[in-house]
Amino acid sequence: MTGRSIVRTPWITRCRSLMLLLTTLPLLLGGACSAQATDAFVVISGGGNPASNHYSQYLQARAYVTYLRAHYPHKSIWTFFGAGNQSGQPPVLFDVEQTGKDEKGHAITTWIAGALPDNRPARHDEIARAFRDEILPAVKQGGTLYLFVGDHGGPSADSPGESIISLWGWNRDPTIPYGWRDYRYSETLGVAELRRWLSAGLGSGRVVFVMSQCFSGGFHYLGLPREEAADPAWFAKPPAWARPASNPSRLPSAVGFTATDDQSFASGCTSDVSADRWAGYERYMPENLTGLDVFTLKPGKLPMRASFYDAHVQAVQVDQTIDKPRSTSEQYLADWAQAIEHMERAPDVAAMVKPALAHFRQAMDGVAPQIADAALQARAEEFRHYAERMMQANPNLKDLLHAPQSELESAIRPQPMRSSSSRARRYPDDDANAEMNDQLLISSLWGKTIEPAWQHALRTGELSKLPAPVQAYERDLANFREAATAAQSMGDESSTNPASAIDPDLFAYYESGYADPATFDPARAKVIAGWDDRRYQAILAWAKKSADEKVKAAAIVVLGLMPDSSSDSNEDETAPTQADKQPLPKPLGPSHDIAAARLLLYRRVLASWQFLLEMKDKPALEQLAALIELERTPLPVPTR
Repeated sequence: MTGRSIVRTPWITRCRSLMLLLTTLPLLLGGACSAQATDAFVVISGGGNPASNHYSQYLQARAYVTYLRAHYPHKSIWTFFGAGNQSGQPPVLFDVEQTGKDEKGHAITTWIAGALPDNRPARHDEIARAFRDEILPAVKQGGTLYLFVGDHGGPSADSPGESIISLWGWNRDPTIPYGWRDYRYSETLGVAELRRWLSAGLGSGRVVFVMSQCFSGGFHYLGLPREEAADPAWFAKPPAWARPASNPSRLPSAVGFTATDDQSFASGCTSDVSADRWAGYERYMPENLTGLDVFTLKPGKLPMRASFYDAHVQAVQVDQTIDKPRSTSEQYLADWAQAIEHMERAPDVAAMVKPALAHFRQAMDGVAPQIADAALQARAEEFRHYAERMMQANPNLKDLLHAPQSELESAIRPQPMRSSSSRARRYPDDDANAEMNDQLLISSLWGKTIEPAWQHALRTGELSKLPAPVQAYERDLANFREAATAAQSMGDESSTNPASAIDPDLFAYYESGYADPATFDPARAKVIAGWDDRRYQAILAWAKKSADEKVKAAAIVVLGLMPDSSSDSNEDETAPTQADKQPLPKPLGPSHDIAAARLLLYRRVLASWQFLLEMKDKPALEQLAALIELERTPLPVPTR
């Protein structure tokens, strides 16, 4: 026989080999499993302090957490909300502000403990440690981090042009009154820092996020450069700002969906939550993603969606508020539009580019894309549906549909005040100046006449009809203001005096006992909360009936400068004001400036996409395709 000889292994040797394989197989599989990619779900919300952590934020976070825990392993879910109250545990702090109605129908503001399962404080260092030691190691082998942010946000004070997330700003400090200190300005998380975390620990993992906070659009730059640059080959003489495409691999693989851009406020964020008052991406995104009723947590209100993208499309169609929702791929193309508009003004553009620039200009002025690209046409159809929903909500917007770019930009910019009346003020600022003068007069009459008389009446026992908790509240408030004024006059800005240690806007919160759940008295808190919500009007009503003509006249003037006041001249100082029982008018859809901003974004996306296709810009189109693919990442198959 030619060729390789066959060696027959004795059966005992083969059995030993098989036994060795069976013995080592679990170890081999265990090693493989330990390096296996896993997914992580992270919810961050409840930032600021008890005056800014609103009930809407809690409902949103609760819906996300309920949905996740019903479908995925609990060990793959991380929750950071407010002060860190956990379900089934004594409250750390009453950290969620809620405005509702008392039994008489009067508005009343109270606080609850925003408890969630396995919750941790939404503090910077707590989140940083979890990302470094737990979350990123879980996904670094190729898993997906699904990030849900429903917090407050804003522009960074330290890094111009950067967006930040406002985290929970309170921590225990027994050295100051009421035992809590506010670190609001240090408890933030910005785009640059989160990008550093991801670059250091994400590995081959990826991030898909959804964010509803104000200025949230800045977080698209987790995975995008701040600007796009034109190819030098597109110029006869390349300008200094033209450069080859940047290498996207240097940035984390991160995409997502936001309620607005990086320069605008978002809707939602309210303590007065009801079906007809709470609107915006903050509500519509969790409803469309989870299918849960955010008020009751009952399933079936809407179908669950397979991905963030699917839920985003549905949420945008419903959202007719000040929001300007967008995805990372749309932000990428909007940035490209800015680069292309820069090219339009350049003197040395190559002849081969000019037809594409002309088509770009037509698209920016409302002409539909002409290229038969399936993905481009699908996005154009998506935008058409968004525009139709806006027009249905507010038919007065139809003039914007075919308006050129210049008219859309004019609609976005605030317009000067005009009047055809011959008696109109000459300057637009006059109305603001008149309002300011009214406020100064109100402040003067209140501070110099009305409130001193009120405090005198309190000291002399004239206000003995007030409930004991309210009298104690008024005395403590007077002492607090006196101490604050004295500290200010002496230039004492130390952290131990009430002027800096206590937020005046939260005085009723402190006095009601919400800062100390262990000694909290609900009945006392209810009395103080009810008083605090109507205090101003109640004092004015008392002053209007004063025997002191000076005090009475001051109250009449103040009430006269407040035409929307609902004060009743017949009520006494302990009676609440009448709540407005009129139903809210049905929203008319977005205003002209918001609709124009949305339409302009859609034009920029489609026009720049068409331009890149005409120029056959392979790197840019490949990056766009990668962004879209990552945005469409489906949620994992439920395992629970």
